[in-house]
Amino acid sequence: MNRKFGFVTFNVSFRYGEDGINSFVHRAGMILERIYEAKPDLICLQEATPKIMGILRKALRSDYDIIHLGREADLRGEGLAIFCRHDSVEFQTVERFWLSPTPEIPGSRYDCQKKFVRITEIALLYDVQTDRFFRLYNNHFDNTHLEDGDDTPRIQSMQQILEHLKAQQEIVKLPFFICGDLNEWPDAEAIRCANEYEPFRLVDVTKDLTVTSHSFEGLGIRDQKLDYIFTDAETAAAWKKTEIWEDQRDGIWLSDHYPVYAEFEFS
Repeated sequence: MNRKFGFVTFNVSFRYGEDGINSFVHRAGMILERIYEAKPDLICLQEATPKIMGILRKALRSDYDIIHLGREADLRGEGLAIFCRHDSVEFQTVERFWLSPTPEIPGSRYDCQKKFVRITEIALLYDVQTDRFFRLYNNHFDNTHLEDGDDTPRIQSMQQILEHLKAQQEIVKLPFFICGDLNEWPDAEAIRCANEYEPFRLVDVTKDLTVTSHSFEGLGIRDQKLDYIFTDAETAAAWKKTEIWEDQRDGIWLSDHYPVYAEFEFS
């Protein structure tokens, strides 16, 4: 029997109570309803704060193992989270590094970053149903280009992640995913670095999406594509579909980014 594998990456929006009707406290129920319905095997969150994680942990811990990694120098604050369904995916190891010239130094950043430090959350995971190990890189790249047009932090971040993955693949070659809010458009240099990477092929299973971010305003208003899922060629051969979750109720959205859901079917 073939095994369906559902994977969602989701910038959950950090504003807990500061976005009017679209504050997280109003969106949380819709988010949980969607997760309960879709039952993804793997969830990667960006902009996950301790308050947000408090609600999600309580609601989902009976079904998911959860890792939340803060990005600040004291390991706290807003960060990244991975949720793995108990009955299908197991954590083997988890690590993080700062996107910077000194990734091992907490709170470090590239010189051209003006606001926030950024981390990459890495997990070695085991798919119980297919007896398959794989690597996962969950990311939220710098967004300073929205002000000054400088793409350098995202180019450096993508290159850093790819070099880390390359080193790991040289030790043990495994399937992999690179995902998250990369804060970059499809024709940008950072995305080209992934699409044209030469040591091995990366496949963008979100390539047909035209929008993933809408600023709580919906399609055709302030929409753009900023969120991605890359995988290896073998895993991409099992890819069945990618979609955005467009749920909206009385002006309340799941987030200012659409969750991006990809489904694979392994034999």
